[in-house]
Amino acid sequence: MIYLNVFYRVVTVLLVFLLVALLLSKRHLGRFTIFDFIAAVTLGAVAGADISDIDQPHGPRIFALIVIGVIHVLFTKIILENRKIGKLVTFDPTMII
Repeated sequence: MIYLNVFYRVVTVLLVFLLVALLLSKRHLGRFTIFDFIAAVTLGAVAGADISDIDQPHGPRIFALIVIGVIHVLFTKIILENRKIGKLVTFDPTMII
């Protein structure tokens, strides 16, 4: 029964994770802002915690994945509409060779 529970969690988390990732955008990794990076790491941590800790309820973590995605989209729209806030929050890109 535990294996079925883990299988169910993996499938649902990956589906929600995929939907949130498609919602966020298809930006190339080299063009991530600091907020994109933080959102991606946080999404991965929440998804991993949900899959590995089967003693905790599944629903709140799925909800957390969706909320993180929505907050990221809203924050990105604010940054794109106001360049002053965008430069203040995301910093200038640094070329790494």
